[in-house]
Amino acid sequence: MLGLADCCRLVLGGSGSLRVAASEGSQSGAGTEEKGAKPQRIPKKLPPMPPGMDPNLELVRVEDLKGDAVSGVGFVKNDANSTDVGRVALLVAGDVAAFLIFAAIGRANHGEGNAVAEVVGTALPFILGWLATSPLTGAYSEDAQKTQDPLNAWLITGKSWIAGVPVGLVLRGVAKGRVPPKPFIIVAMVATLVLLGGWRSFLASKTIDPRLNPKAAAAAKENQGNKKGNVFEMFELIGSLTKRW
Repeated sequence: MLGLADCCRLVLGGSGSLRVAASEGSQSGAGTEEKGAKPQRIPKKLPPMPPGMDPNLELVRVEDLKGDAVSGVGFVKNDANSTDVGRVALLVAGDVAAFLIFAAIGRANHGEGNAVAEVVGTALPFILGWLATSPLTGAYSEDAQKTQDPLNAWLITGKSWIAGVPVGLVLRGVAKGRVPPKPFIIVAMVATLVLLGGWRSFLASKTIDPRLNPKAAAAAKENQGNKKGNVFEMFELIGSLTKRW
């Protein structure tokens, strides 16, 4: 018969729950199921948590379920809702800010007014186009919320940008009553891609896996802090592009 330590294993449930299960006499599940058998004694001393795992896991007891003897212990952390409302709100706020910055820089380079209402009016068609297409492009999908890879953040942004910004240009053309000039279309496409992709990749580079315990999270954050780069370089690029409008 296998010992308790030999039967500890990680199981990722279908609902996204993380389980660390232990049982005696089982190599394939989180417990032992024997018809009519007596439940095994659950040891008082629990196996140690694997390094780097979230310490705030709930201990559950599994035994004697509907006539079947089941024994074992497990740590369960439920995470059925894959949508992080706070994370989505942060992404939306950052995207809207990127379009507002684009509009403000463009208006400033043309000597136009930069009152809040004027900047919002210039950015609004792009914001509406971006948000309207986001359910189809995955701009706020689970992958977009949780990615820690700057390159992946660029790819997600690119898929959303290729649909959202052209829709914004169409809405702007309808509002103005004319087709936007070609130079404006080119600059708008390039500038919005740089702003959106730049800020989202920066966010991804600062994202820490929430399942890490405080010590592991601190180590990951320190490692990210060693990465060199200047996020403000993209604003210099946007400024040089918009001068050509």
